[in-house]
Amino acid sequence: MLTVRELTNYGEEYLKQHKIEEPSQNALILLSLTLKRGSTFLKVFSDYMVSEKDRQNFLSILEKKAKGEPIAHITGEQEFLGHIFIVDKNVLIPRPETEGLVEETLRLLKGKAPNRILDLCTGSGCIACSLSLLYQNAEVVGSDVSQKSLNTAIKNAENLNVAERIKFIKSNLFSKLEGKFDLIISNPPYIPTADISKLQKEVLQEPRKALDGGKDGILYIKKIINSAPEFLNSEGMIAMEIGYQQSEAVSKLFKKELWQEVVVKKDIFGVDRYIFAELK
Repeated sequence: MLTVRELTNYGEEYLKQHKIEEPSQNALILLSLTLKRGSTFLKVFSDYMVSEKDRQNFLSILEKKAKGEPIAHITGEQEFLGHIFIVDKNVLIPRPETEGLVEETLRLLKGKAPNRILDLCTGSGCIACSLSLLYQNAEVVGSDVSQKSLNTAIKNAENLNVAERIKFIKSNLFSKLEGKFDLIISNPPYIPTADISKLQKEVLQEPRKALDGGKDGILYIKKIINSAPEFLNSEGMIAMEIGYQQSEAVSKLFKKELWQEVVVKKDIFGVDRYIFAELK
């Protein structure tokens, strides 16, 4: 049998050889998942002897990680705003940047509860479910072009006991949607097509449809902004996550005769990541 320290060191070296970023941190996380022990336990009890069964499981997980499989795909889940969501290869893995989109939206709403909310490109349903938990009297619609994504979103809504309050619709953006909303929120595909191949191995395991934003990265963002006025109530808000260095180009898409002041907010890394506007 080997100790926690020995296995962690082995895992770090193995991941380093396969050019996985942050090999030390990832090795510790993977061993923590294998042993179902927190990282603090592993650091304090580095001489803890690991059983042969757990050693084999750890090596199996290491191999998956080395091939570029995200940890969230290995575990089948990801935390988002304090709740656990099922994730699979049909949806984007919820990220801290998208948590920031929800948090900034709540700040800009200033306590005003929207009655009808649309989560466009819902994916795992993490935004739709989180907002349904926060606004329990609101009608929430989550739409996505992928039925497989919607199936995952429905499972998450059921697990969080909000399935009865959310209507999931298969729709290519607004094509199958009806009525008006007080809030349209979206994390659409926004990576320029030419940049897709440059992404980390882990990101390339996620659905390309949810990443590829066309030649300039704003193909879908432009479509959303152009169509949103038809689906927003007066003074309704649109809130979107956008890509690196896209804020200036996206801001110009909002026609002054239709929209009030456009607001750009930074993410936790100091990057212009979110854009907001209210309909006149």
